[in-house]
Parts: sequence; C-alpha cells; structure tokens
Amino acid sequence: MVSLIKTLQFAVVLHIVRGALFNKSQTMSSSLSMMKQTGNFHTSHSNEIFLLNVGGELMYATRDTLTYIPNTVLSSVILSTTENRSKLIQHDENGRIFIDLPPILFKHALEQLRRWKNRGNISADREILPPSWHVKNEFDEMLISLGLAKYRQNLPIECTLYNVSDDPSRHVGTGGGTLCDRDLVGWTRFIDRAGNVIVRQAPGIGCGGQKSGWLLGTYPTEPWTTTLSTLCYTDEMRIPCRAWTPIRTTHCGSFLVFELRSPPFCPARVCTDDYNLN
Repeated sequence: MVSLIKTLQFAVVLHIVRGALFNKSQTMSSSLSMMKQTGNFHTSHSNEIFLLNVGGELMYATRDTLTYIPNTVLSSVILSTTENRSKLIQHDENGRIFIDLPPILFKHALEQLRRWKNRGNISADREILPPSWHVKNEFDEMLISLGLAKYRQNLPIECTLYNVSDDPSRHVGTGGGTLCDRDLVGWTRFIDRAGNVIVRQAPGIGCGGQKSGWLLGTYPTEPWTTTLSTLCYTDEMRIPCRAWTPIRTTHCGSFLVFELRSPPFCPARVCTDDYNLN
C-alpha cells in the first residue's frame, strides 16, 4: 500500500514537471515567433539583432553596427526607448523598424558601416562610398537624411572649381588663326561646341591658332582619379611634338578636367573633340 502511494505521488510530480517544461517551451516558442516578426532578437545587449524593413526588403543588423557612428538617425532610433522610437521612425505592420530608402543604396552603406565596426577603424577621414558615380547624388541625399552627411565622398577640388571653355574655334578640324591659350591656365573643362576633351593624336594646323596642342597619354577611366600625361604642340612643319608641357587630367564622374599651363609659344591652342566618357 505504501509503495502504491509513493508511486502515485511520483507520477503526480512527474506530470507537474512535464507540464511546466511544456508551458515554458511553448512560451519560448511563442516569444521566438514574436521576435522573428518584430525583428527584436537578443543575444547580449551590444549584439542585439534588429530586422529592418528597408523599402520593402528585410535586412539584419546588430546594435553595434547601427550605432557605430553616434548622433545619427540610426543610432538615435536604436538607442531610444520603444515609446520614443515610435515617434522617431515608422514601423511596418509587424512592428519592424521601417526605413523608407532605396534598399540597394542602404545595403551598400550598411555593409561599409559593418566593415568599420568589425575592424574598429575609427578615423576622422572616413568616407562612405557610393556603389557607382552614376548614383552618387542619390546616395549622398540618403546619407544626409540619415545624419551621415560628413561621411559623403569628397570630390577632388578641381571637379568643382575649374575654368570653362565653349569656344567652337578650338574644335579639331577648324581653321587656323592667331588665338593663343596664354590666359587659359589652370583646371579647365571643355563643353558644348568646343567638345569635351583634348584630342589624343596630332592634329593638323588649326584650332584657332598656328600650333596645335594634343594629349600624349590616356584619359583616366575611374571617377575621381587623375592621370599625368604630356601636352604636345605641333608646329608649321607638322612636327608632332615640337614643344611640350606636363598635363594632369581628372575624371569627375560625368566629365574630364585638364590642368593647363601657358603654352611655350604663341599662337598656340589645345585642340578639342567630342568623346563618349561612358
């Protein structure tokens, strides 16, 4: 009889324990399901994982990555309380943080933040580079909206400060003259009927002068890069490089600029032509 009572007591205790474990498992499963929906995963506080809805595309990122650069929209949102967070940014129907930005551009910026965080390379001269110069303006607008304006890629100074020449008389194939480039010194961009580049082969007499300038070298192919070449000048005897000066050329994304020096004699002018940079 005593043995039977003990057996029944053990069975009751076992049933209670199993019930408690089942309830705990159900609670954990429910919590995990909720975290998957809202994107609030917790490992440690610093490695808390967030599931973001960026323009309809879901992306994972840790708290450390999103807050790596302080005083930005991302860090303010992540570090705020749940109540304040709702006032700072939108949420989707599942409670995930919603960021109304182009997913491709945001992902590109997020990858760079992630690399910086993993390497721990805090530096004052960091730049978040766009995936392509074709979308640089849109990418920069996104960085500004996220509070990351100072991390935009800086353009070479010559891409913003330059002379402009639209004189069609310097285009290759025009007749000669007495004009000279002695006053066209410094970074220069050629536009419109003047063409957009200095020619890369020796032209005949023309381009508004008696001695024609042409570029012996290559144009830069990557945006924001500069090449060093030789600016040759022909003469009346058609000697292709009767005199020369060094010249730098910078790729400014959608156009080239050329650093001109005063020609070694007059009347001399650089000859220009049309060129498809893309």
